[in-house]
Amino acid sequence: MAAELQDVQAAAGAVFEDGVPMSFGNDPAAIAAAQTGVALGDRSHWGLISVSDEDRLRFLHNQTTNRFEGQQPGEACDTVFVTSTARTIDLITAYVTEVAVLLLTSPGLDGRLMEWMDRYIFFADKVKLENLTQQTAKFSLVGPAAESLLAALGAAVPKTGHLETTIAEVPVRVAVGCGLALPGYTLLADSTSGAQLWQSLAEAGAVALGDRPWQQLMVEQGRPLPGTELTEDYNPLEARQGLLHRPGNHRPPQYLPGGEAAALGADPLRASGGGHRDYSGRHQSGHPHPGPGNAEWLARAGLHSH
Repeated sequence: MAAELQDVQAAAGAVFEDGVPMSFGNDPAAIAAAQTGVALGDRSHWGLISVSDEDRLRFLHNQTTNRFEGQQPGEACDTVFVTSTARTIDLITAYVTEVAVLLLTSPGLDGRLMEWMDRYIFFADKVKLENLTQQTAKFSLVGPAAESLLAALGAAVPKTGHLETTIAEVPVRVAVGCGLALPGYTLLADSTSGAQLWQSLAEAGAVALGDRPWQQLMVEQGRPLPGTELTEDYNPLEARQGLLHRPGNHRPPQYLPGGEAAALGADPLRASGGGHRDYSGRHQSGHPHPGPGNAEWLARAGLHSH
């Protein structure tokens, strides 16, 4: 249960805000571990939505920026939900399983995305939605030593995508990528096993990473977050930034949801009176040069610029 996980974290020095461990009193050491060793972050307050039934891939292909049709179980990708006028709702990570697609959303966005997707499920569509946010523990192992730590615990470690394995007798889905432009993994488990899983990873040598240093790393690595870098007025994902293109993921802007999203290629911010902002926060009247981190997130999400 979440209370048991918080008890374990509190014993390790966690200071909480709205139930989220903001710091373990070791922020510099935790950041150093993420960059040179292995750090353990709690992302259980991030959302998790299951999209299932026969039309799930076609539905997500039509509603987000990345390619889903043809994706196979075990594959994963980043993608962006956008409105019909090309405004970004959320940058999410999708994990394709045999029976569903699991969507890892930004904190507090699971409810809005559930409502948004439900609006576009029509009578003939075979699509089912389930909010799994409260039922799952979500951890990130960050750093170059993450793989060796998992291997030392006897876990199967994916080279790409994700797989199911066990860690300390806890069933876990392990996915490549930690939510940052750093080496690492995302771990999904039942919330009832969260405390046991966290304890096992910490005892194996992972340094606890609070949400405050996590957000600092997000800024440094260039991952935008809704409500801060992604807003109705300023949106780095729409700022015509160059990218590190990933073959097979690109979707031309005219195929984004609603047709009007073709504005991504026709400068929607200028059309709507908005402005460009690069990830360092400087307002741009022209086209900013991309930071390497933000360019990577754009490419992963299937977006491109001209």
